[in-house]
Parts: sequence; structure tokens; C-alpha cells
Amino acid sequence: MADYSILQTISKSARDKKMVTIIYRSSGNDISERDTEPYEIKGDQYFGGTEKGIRCFKLDNILSARETDKDFVPRWPIKI
Repeated sequence: MADYSILQTISKSARDKKMVTIIYRSSGNDISERDTEPYEIKGDQYFGGTEKGIRCFKLDNILSARETDKDFVPRWPIKI
């Protein structure tokens, strides 16, 4: 189960229309930092917009999340 503070950060950022920086562990155990637009949390997945479109991230693989000071204009409906 995802850390409750990560869920809170993503939800608040969606309401504020602020980008979220996540630290993510891939299935190959690579760790990367990603800037995302928060759109949806569904089950154990987080759907975040990137420059390449909407990406799906497993919540359990998000190590941390923080709201940035960067605003975004939603390109898709926000469902959080």
C-alpha cells in the first residue's frame, strides 16, 4: 500500500494544479526523478502527465512525492 503522505501530496497538487515531482523505482530497480501533472489515482496506480503524455506509475514504487511551485494547465480531466 502506498504511503498516505504520497497520496495526500498528489491529491493536494491536483487541487492546486501544481506539478508533482516523484522519486520512482522502476521494475528494473532503477531510481529516477520525474516531474508529473497529477490526473488520477485509481487502485494501486497513479496517472501523471509528462511531456510524452499520461504515464502510469505503480503507487508502491513511488518513494516520495513533493508539490512544486510550477503551475500546469490540465490537458486531460483531473479525476482526483
